[in-house]
Order: sequence, then C-alpha cells, then structure tokens
Amino acid sequence: MKLKHLFLLLLTVTSSSVFSQSEDGFPTFRMNGTLKTKVEYASAIEQGRFSVRNSRLIFGGKVAPMVDYRGQLELSGLGRFQVLDLVGIIKPIDNLALTFGQATIPLLDTYVHSPGQIMFANRTFAVELAGTRDIGLMAAYSFNAGNIPILAEAGIFNANDINQAVWTDTLSYIGRLSFGSMDGWRLQGKVYNYPNAVTQQHFVFYGMSARYATQNWRIEAEALKRDDQNDRNLSVFSTYLQGAYVYPIQSKLFKSIIPAFRWDTMDQNLSENAFDVNRFTWGLSFALTDRSNPSLIRIDYEWYKVNNRINSFFPTPDTDSNKITLELLLNF
Repeated sequence: MKLKHLFLLLLTVTSSSVFSQSEDGFPTFRMNGTLKTKVEYASAIEQGRFSVRNSRLIFGGKVAPMVDYRGQLELSGLGRFQVLDLVGIIKPIDNLALTFGQATIPLLDTYVHSPGQIMFANRTFAVELAGTRDIGLMAAYSFNAGNIPILAEAGIFNANDINQAVWTDTLSYIGRLSFGSMDGWRLQGKVYNYPNAVTQQHFVFYGMSARYATQNWRIEAEALKRDDQNDRNLSVFSTYLQGAYVYPIQSKLFKSIIPAFRWDTMDQNLSENAFDVNRFTWGLSFALTDRSNPSLIRIDYEWYKVNNRINSFFPTPDTDSNKITLELLLNF
C-alpha cells in the first residue's frame, strides 16, 4: 500500500468519525503515534548506518459504551510497512475485556517490546524468542485480592505470523497471571504453547517477571524459557535485568535526564554454567517532554560478551557487535 493511499484512508476514517457521530456521541476517534530514528556504529564491522527504526500510527475509540476498537500501523519499520493491531474489544461486565482480532500476545509486556516505551534503543533478547502478535481471541479479567490488584489473561491464536489467516487444527494458547500494579511491586507468571502448523515448529514458553516502580525510578527483571518440543537441544533461555532513574532538570529543551542500565542474556547450551551471550547496555536519555512515555534523545552503548555463538539469533558479525547508538524518539 502506498503511503499516500494510507493517509487518504486515515483522513477518511477521521472525517467520518468526527462528522458522522450519532446523537449519543458514538463512534469516537483518537490517534497517536511514535517516530523512532537513529544512527548506530558497530565496531566489529567498523561501519555505521542511519535508519528509521519505527514510525507508527495508533488509532482507536469507541463504537458503543462497552465496545472499543483499536488499530496500529507500522509505516516504516526499517523500510517495511505492516499492519500490526486490528481488534475489537467488548466489555460485557465490569473488569472483563474480550479482545477479538490481531493483537499483542500477552507474553511480554508492552514496555519490553513497544518502541515508544522500551528503555533502550534496542529491545531485549527475550523479544527475539517469540513473535509479539497473532490473530485470535483473548479474555482479560481484573479483580482485587485484599489490597493486591490481580489480572488474569487467557487467549487462543492461529499459531502463525501476523497478517496470516491460515487454516489450522493446532491453535496456540496462552495464560498469564499478574499481581500488583505499574506503581510499586508487580509480579507475573505465564505459559504459552505455540505449535506452528506451517513451519512445523512447536515451542512451549515459560516465564516469570518482577518489577518495582516509583515516580522517578524503576527496576525490572524477567526470565523466559523457550522449550523446543522437536529438539530439546535447541531450547533457549533468556533473562534481563534493567533499571532507570528520572532526574528532573530545569532547561528550555530538556525536562529530565534518564540514566539506564541493562544486562540481558541468551543461552542455548543449558547444561553449561555460563550464558552463551551476555549484553551490557548503558544508556543516557534527555527527555523532551514530561509524559510517562516521553519523547527523548538517547545515547546507548552495548557491549557483548559471547561465550558460545548462537548462529540462529546472531547470523552476521554486526548482530552481536558492540554498538554505540544515537536515537531520537518522538511520542505524540
């Protein structure tokens, strides 16, 4: 789809939403987006590159008091256009949401893989273990156990790639349980069964995560294992530990300075003591806005310690090379 056709479509949707509302004010429409562009240098190949890593438009609203819709388009993810989210959400009772369509699989939180929310220029290794989206049906129910908020999520999917509505008798399914909120402590456990009938791959994922956040700082950790049901020697285990601190400043351009650190790992030789691949990332961001997900200018340095190369994840020298990155991230 050409970009001009896409913008005409969005203009048509916007116009019809604004000027064709019924007397009760439905449907509603809102839009926001993310632009993520960067320049990076890889020391292993002694080369650099400029790229527009992401340019996303997100739109949604309500068609009725208990019925929402949402869409997300990637205009250019390293030059590739993709339709990401396309869902309808029905909320038949309080605290219950049913999501039908193409959406994010609730395996990893959005702050781990969404370009407008991640703590560094590059995602954690855990994102490489599984696709983040599929077509299916999800249910999410929230309640309190005493003073502890709890979110229970379950879903079934095509067990294939996004934008691929294949016929299959091997649906994937997932369950996730979250304790706590985004402020203070938050703990999660999840299981995801993924039998792909097209590629004949069959993975089962097990994961746990912990997070603690206040107004000015947060720390997060996660462990995710991907069991290969066809060949256990190809199973992969990944972890990360990351944290950041927001230091407010008085400046005409910048609202705060955000130092951050991450250690993430990937391991396929599970019987050995050392992780196959370690990556240490130091980041320093300069926030341009006061939002919870601010626009910012970011400098990252990634340092790799490779004990055993995993060629399926790092096929070329640049993929596990030490890197320095300068990034501009705009959330609007």
